[in-house]
Amino acid sequence: ALLRNDIEEESAFFREPVKLVEEQLYPVPNYGSANAPFYTALSLWVGSLLLVNLLKTDVHPEDMREDYKVHHVYLGRLVLFLIISFLQGTIVSLGNLFLLGTYAAHPVYFVLFTWLIGFVFMTIVYTLASVFGNIGKALAIVLMVLQLSGAGGTFPIQVAPPFFQAINPFLPFTYAINLLREAVGGIVWSTAATMIGVLLLVFVLALSFGLLLKKPLAKRMQATTAKSKSSRMID
Repeated sequence: ALLRNDIEEESAFFREPVKLVEEQLYPVPNYGSANAPFYTALSLWVGSLLLVNLLKTDVHPEDMREDYKVHHVYLGRLVLFLIISFLQGTIVSLGNLFLLGTYAAHPVYFVLFTWLIGFVFMTIVYTLASVFGNIGKALAIVLMVLQLSGAGGTFPIQVAPPFFQAINPFLPFTYAINLLREAVGGIVWSTAATMIGVLLLVFVLALSFGLLLKKPLAKRMQATTAKSKSSRMID
């Protein structure tokens, strides 16, 4: 029976008994492009951190006027920080696309989503620094470290320790990275709309947090800052 069969056909069957038909959904051609959402979000957060250390979040005493309210200072300085955030987002997104050659199925939305994420991240970091001073800057760094491991940016969150899986839904990075992944691989608008909605909610919460707590904590934080400067260890 064996001799009567086609030996070439039999050997081909045993060599490859199963034929796979692969159909790619939302393909990303290279590893760098697949990681672009994580590093783009990270660069926007780091840029916000550097900016609050370079620029003052309050008005200089010589420029302060009696008719300036606390919320005037908070919102006025925020506008400046958001303008710079817009420039940062433009440089990061266009740099990814044209200098690094990052693949994006929807490059225009990649730029738009980067602007949105930059505004949200800048508002969070600025609010922490404006309300809590140097303590707020430290909190922003701690939050960044938690998000590096808890946002599922480089590995699936399912393989992370239970602590990071628990905090994953509460981290802005989670929604920023997923939103940018939509622009890179291909947009499912129901998913993108959810990510955008959560980021806008975080933006509103951060803004409300700053407006509500800036005034009650202003004097206490000024005293803390003055005490820190008196030690001659902090500028």
